[in-house]
Amino acid sequence: MRIGVREIVPIILLLVALGIAFAFLDPSAGSSGNTTPISTGGGVPNKPTSTRTSTATPKPTATPTEAPPQQLASPADWIVKFVSVSATGSERIDAQVVLPSLDFSYAGVPFNDMRDDAWKLVADGVVDLPAAGRYMFSFEHDGEARLLVDGAQIAFEPDGPAMQTLRTVFQHGAGSLSLRIEVRDVAGPLKLKVP
Repeated sequence: MRIGVREIVPIILLLVALGIAFAFLDPSAGSSGNTTPISTGGGVPNKPTSTRTSTATPKPTATPTEAPPQQLASPADWIVKFVSVSATGSERIDAQVVLPSLDFSYAGVPFNDMRDDAWKLVADGVVDLPAAGRYMFSFEHDGEARLLVDGAQIAFEPDGPAMQTLRTVFQHGAGSLSLRIEVRDVAGPLKLKVP
């Protein structure tokens, strides 16, 4: 029996394939010579060594912090309304006055035709903001308090046992800002003061 080309070609192809596979499976073959094998026998791993220069790990960029909020100035004038609230929730404006500041304290009702614990103060004002940003506004109150900016309620605080400070921070663009404070008389005095 003679060995022909048909038998030799598959054997040669098989040897070439094994040679290529061995090159990929042998960790020391085909490397750039920069590292040594992990283990040289005996079950004790060696530390890899490298002739490459190490690069410093970049430091993370600091997270930008928001600028502290600016104190919102009070409006030059406040339009103050004394509003009666009926048992069904309907409201009636009993009086309206324009004032440069807000500092109210009522142990009872401000007018004889109003019912105790059934009225509220509503103060509206406009502030022109020079730039967009974060703004802080606060006021002191005794009674249920709400703060609205451009018609949207941004803060609420229920009535407490004594005078409280409602403080809030909000984002707003440059231009005109409509501010509304509502303080409702609830079982005790009604007080409102904007510093």
